Amino acid sequence: ISWGSDEMNWGNTAAEQMDAAAQAATAAGMVVFAASGDNDSSDGGQSPANVDCPSSCPHVVGCGGTYKTATQEVVWNDNPGQTNGEGTGGGYSTIFPVQAFQIGAPPPPAGTTAGTGRMVPDVSADADPNTGYEILVHGAQAVVGGTSAVAPLYAGLFASFGNKLGFVTPKLWLNQGAFNDITSGDNGFYSAGVGPDPCSGIGSPIGTKIAALFVASS
Repeated sequence: ISWGSDEMNWGNTAAEQMDAAAQAATAAGMVVFAASGDNDSSDGGQSPANVDCPSSCPHVVGCGGTYKTATQEVVWNDNPGQTNGEGTGGGYSTIFPVQAFQIGAPPPPAGTTAGTGRMVPDVSADADPNTGYEILVHGAQAVVGGTSAVAPLYAGLFASFGNKLGFVTPKLWLNQGAFNDITSGDNGFYSAGVGPDPCSGIGSPIGTKIAALFVASS
């Protein structure tokens, strides 16, 4: 899923219906990935800290973004010091509660007036257009980015593992060593650090290590 919007634009009922659809999908064996947004911590909203739905749905794997080169990988934020710029979405839900499967997720800042529920994203990967994906459109070459590229990147990776994987998120959080920990950078309101964080989740994929978790079982 490469679309979404600030939870405030959804409201509780629509967001909960979206998660019910995702829960039904995972029960049928599907894996659902969604972009966490491309407007830093504000997600384009009126306040500096909001999260994007459907990436905030508990039965959706929220996908954040990084800036990745051959020598470094940090949180994607092309507008440092801004909470509403070009950079990865992430933060805490105002609709969905804290999820027990998010092992080691840091609590929201003390005294925050923003969300205090489920942390977004769960995972991350390269999303910065400056280090993005080479594509060909009508014969013209271009480089694109955005967390809208991260969700299909993960979908493609997991499609290679087999069928009927279902609700994989708890297993990912139990195996954080299968991801590169992103410890540097911020998305405006939140900063990365050692371990999970509301900018990059548990990190970017180490494909062979993630494959080892799923290929045999599928």
